[in-house]
Amino acid sequence: MAEHPDFSARPNYSALRSLSATTLRQQAAAELKAGRLNCTTLWLHRLCWQRFHHSKDLLNYALCRRQFGYPLGALRKRMERLARQPNWWLYAKGLRRHQVNQVRNLVNESQLGCRTNGPHAASFSQWLAQQPSWQQQWLDKLNAATTVHVVGNSPHILGQGLGASIDAADVVIRFNHFKSEHTATSDIGSKISAWVVAPGYQGPSPELSGAPVILAGPAMLYMQQSLAHISDHLPAQFTLLHVPLEVWRTQVRRFAAPPSAGALLLGWLLHIQRHQQVKFSIKGFGFGYDATTQSRYHSAKPQHRPVERHNWAAEHIWMKSILSE
Repeated sequence: MAEHPDFSARPNYSALRSLSATTLRQQAAAELKAGRLNCTTLWLHRLCWQRFHHSKDLLNYALCRRQFGYPLGALRKRMERLARQPNWWLYAKGLRRHQVNQVRNLVNESQLGCRTNGPHAASFSQWLAQQPSWQQQWLDKLNAATTVHVVGNSPHILGQGLGASIDAADVVIRFNHFKSEHTATSDIGSKISAWVVAPGYQGPSPELSGAPVILAGPAMLYMQQSLAHISDHLPAQFTLLHVPLEVWRTQVRRFAAPPSAGALLLGWLLHIQRHQQVKFSIKGFGFGYDATTQSRYHSAKPQHRPVERHNWAAEHIWMKSILSE
């Protein structure tokens, strides 16, 4: 498992300033790819942009900040100027088509717009426009609930016979590929009030019966350019929610890493409780992955391996404190 220094970890500034452009960019990219979301990774990307003033370095710095949950902020005017350039000019600066779309989507988000760029722009623009209404429906559902059960995919849930207890909640939330020939309804239940799905998920879709789909990640409808692998397997009419950026940002600072879908969803529920003053209780099932003691990670997919970018050790400790209250 990858190591995750504290969020406040600082680099050796003097040593980094002597690195070549290629080495500095490679190191910045490697830290981000490993999921080390701390001040060192932010500073590396900022230094690339400040030293070389390339359009691609500006975009990479903006995308790095976005992975931390930060909006454009002081970069907004520069990114707006970049977004106004014609495509041929941006291509000449070394940006590829998907990066040109990223530039314009970041600017669109900063302007609170709903028009996106990409191969499925029409669908994403429609989903973004629906967010206020769909988010309110989700809040209304939670406000009407007394109990919310969040069901993870840890193998701890198997053989416990908790299915009926799980389904007794007003709201039951499940993740990704949660049932297979390796699971039993008597253990995991069958009720589903919301389905949380990773942007890159390519497994089977459950029968939703009107339950909303929650897209894991930081307000991903502004960042994702294709969900065909998911939406093609859903009903013609479905509700798609994304998680507010501030919730992602809080969890990144807590773990110094991108939060897993479970940690993100729990963080969102706690955020809703705190800011919307709703009274539902939260109980978790099928959580508690401990990389130091467990060889198996997933209940429905025994061969599935955990994503190393997540800070599993910190999440394990935090979830125990949250779900035991």
